[in-house]
Amino acid sequence: MEKHKVDFYNIPIVDYLLSIGEPLESVGHNYYQHKHHDSLKINQRKNYFVWNSRSSEKNSRGGVVQYMQIMHNLSLQETLSKLSEDLDGKVLPAIPKKSYPKKFNYPNC
Repeated sequence: MEKHKVDFYNIPIVDYLLSIGEPLESVGHNYYQHKHHDSLKINQRKNYFVWNSRSSEKNSRGGVVQYMQIMHNLSLQETLSKLSEDLDGKVLPAIPKKSYPKKFNYPNC
């Protein structure tokens, strides 16, 4: 039996954090913040967070991996193990890939 590989760096940050009970609140279209740390902002569209009050610290911005490291004080190995365990058997929506037309047609002016 082949085990499903998880792309840890492309896990949808908001969906994952809500699935594990992180206290997030919506603050606008595609934007969330932590209920207890109002300087921690998440851009759902870009799948990215930044913790402004801790900006000088390592892992104060990034994706799910960096969030778990700074918020829960986990090592990289502990983070990857937790993500594997939490996502075992779960299907989170995929992050939509950007697509651009192969050729741009200028309108007749």
